[in-house]
Amino acid sequence: MSLLLGADMIPLNIKIFLRNQSEKPMLYKTIRDMKNSINISEKTIQIADKSLNTANNIIESIESRYEYIFGKSIKKMSSEDRNKLLKDLDFDILKSYKLGEIDIANRENFQKSSFRLRIFILW
Repeated sequence: MSLLLGADMIPLNIKIFLRNQSEKPMLYKTIRDMKNSINISEKTIQIADKSLNTANNIIESIESRYEYIFGKSIKKMSSEDRNKLLKDLDFDILKSYKLGEIDIANRENFQKSSFRLRIFILW
């Protein structure tokens, strides 16, 4: 499901995807179509769950100049990976969350990207 909300959080448009249909490849076309259908040109903030948290979607958000919030669970990471993420990325510890930045790469096309991804981790 894609839901377009206005600045006052009132729903403006909605798109429901079929059960077996992934929204990943259609995400940005859907956003553009929804905005165009009601003639919106203001800033877009994309909020996505972990299923849409792919390198290509992050790159597309940056290139489209969308602000974004992506969720990512670290509970299922190996403790080695979790410790590396929390330790080696120069995070500032602020009570029960950490904030940091990492470089991302477009793994689907095996291209390096110069984008930096800001990470906010809650537990």
